[in-house]
Amino acid sequence: MLSGHETFTRFNKMCTASFKLLKNFEKVKTVMKMFKWYLLSEDEQRFLSPIQGLIPDCPSNIYAYLPHDWDKKSLRKSFDGLWTIKVETAFKTYGIAWNDFKIFGGSFGVRNSARLVSFINQLDKGRNPLFMSFNTIGVRIMEGRQVFPFAFKIIPALISFAKKNLLVTSNHGKCLGLGALLYVLGQYRMALKESSQINLTGPEVFKMFFGVGVDFSEHFNSKNMQNKTSMIHEIHETSDELYGKVQTLLGLRALHGTISNPGAATEIVLDKMFDSRMEVFSQNNSSVLSFIAKKSNVDCGVLINPLGKGNMINSKTIQKYRDSLALFKRLGLPLISIVDTPGADPRIVETENGIINAIADVTAEIIEYPHDKIGITAGRCYGGASVLMIPTIYGGKPSLAMKGSHMGIMGKQIIKQLLSGSQRFLEMWEAHSSYETGLRDLIELGLFEGEFDLDGVISKVDDFLLDNETEEENIIKIQNGIQIRLPQPQVRTRVWKRQ
Repeated sequence: MLSGHETFTRFNKMCTASFKLLKNFEKVKTVMKMFKWYLLSEDEQRFLSPIQGLIPDCPSNIYAYLPHDWDKKSLRKSFDGLWTIKVETAFKTYGIAWNDFKIFGGSFGVRNSARLVSFINQLDKGRNPLFMSFNTIGVRIMEGRQVFPFAFKIIPALISFAKKNLLVTSNHGKCLGLGALLYVLGQYRMALKESSQINLTGPEVFKMFFGVGVDFSEHFNSKNMQNKTSMIHEIHETSDELYGKVQTLLGLRALHGTISNPGAATEIVLDKMFDSRMEVFSQNNSSVLSFIAKKSNVDCGVLINPLGKGNMINSKTIQKYRDSLALFKRLGLPLISIVDTPGADPRIVETENGIINAIADVTAEIIEYPHDKIGITAGRCYGGASVLMIPTIYGGKPSLAMKGSHMGIMGKQIIKQLLSGSQRFLEMWEAHSSYETGLRDLIELGLFEGEFDLDGVISKVDDFLLDNETEEENIIKIQNGIQIRLPQPQVRTRVWKRQ
C-alpha cells in the first residue's frame, strides 16, 4: 500500500504529464490553425507557370498551403520565397515545394520554415509523394539566429516523411547551405542544367576563405559534383525533360525510355521479359542498369548487369544498387536482380573507396527489403556478387539460373592456382569440385529452383510477378530432404494505386 507522500508524488507526476500532453496538443492545434489549403482559381494558377510541367493535362485541383489569414492579393509575396503546392487528380495526389530565388534568395526563414514543416506533415498524413526543387541561399541570415530552431526543424520532418513516402528532389539554380542538406534526403535526386550549383557555403563565403583565384562555379557545379560524389543521380538540360521524369516517377506517365546502351543480348532479355520499362539512375555507373518495368499491370524494380560485358563490381556499382533499392522500396515494388559479373573489383583503390563497407551495407538492405524479391543468374556469379543474386537465405524466392551460368567462390582456374601449394587442400577441393556439375548441388540445396532457357526464365518471372504459382510450386527442397512449404503470396495491386 502506498504512503500518503508516495500517493501525492505519483498524482503530481500524472498531473504534470497530463499538462504537458495538453500543452503539446494545443501547440499542434495552434500550428494547424496557422495554415490552411486554398483552392487556386485558373487566374491564380497562371502564376505557377515555372512548374507547369509538373501539373498533368488531366483535370486537377491545385491547392496552395498558406497562412490562414491570406488576403488573396499577392500569391507570390505570401509564398515568401517558398511555394507549397498540392496537386489533386482523380487518381493521384502529390505535393510540390519550390524555392523562389527572387524572394529573399529562396531562403528558409521563420515563417516559411514553419509552413514547410506543417506542409510536409499534411502530405505525410495522406501518404502523398513530394517533389522538392531548390534554388536557395540556405537559412535566412537576415532574420538572425532565431531562424535556427524553425529552419532546422525541416530536417527531422523530411527524414520522417522520406521513411514512408516517395521524395524526389531537384536543384534548379543554387542549392546552398540548408538546401543542400535537404536535397540529399531525396530517394531520387536531379539537377536542372550542368551549371546549377550545390554546396554548403556560397561563392561569397568561399572567396572570403580562399580568395578570388578559386572558381566556385568550376568546383561546385552539378556536373562536377555528379562525377565526384554520389549526390546527384541525373542532370537534365531542360525543365521539360526533368519534369517529365518526375511525372513518370509519380506514376502520372507511362514507363518508357532506355538511355544507356546495354548491348543486344540485354535488350533481347528485357524486351521479352517485360512489356515496358523506364531506366532510372541512368547517368551513374554502367556495370549495372536499373529500371522500373511493367509486366501486364504490375510494376517492378529491375537491376541487371549488361550481359556478356566486364561488369566488375566496384563501390560506385554498389552505390547504384543501394540507391535503386531505396527507390524501389519506397515505391513498393517487387525486386528482380539479374546477375552477370565476375565479382568485386580487387584493386587497392576500391578497398580504399570503402567497397567492403558498401557490400556489407547493400547485403543488409537486400535482407531487409520488405517486398517480394528474386535473383536470376544469367552468366557469371562469383564471390561477393552472390549477394546480388538474392539467395533464399536473404529472404528471396528460390533463384533462377539461365542455362550455361556459372557460380562459385571464384573461377575454378583461380582456385586451382591458389591451392597448388598444398596437395592435401587441392585434393580436398577437387573432390568437392567433381560434384559441382552445372548447378546441380546448389539446386539440391534449395539455392536455385533450377536451370532454364530464356523462355523458361520468363515463365517463372511471370509466375513471380503475377502470382501464378501452384500449390506444388510453393515447395522448395533442401539437401537433407526436408520440405518447407512457403506461405501463399498476397495478391499484388498496381503500385501507383497504393502510393
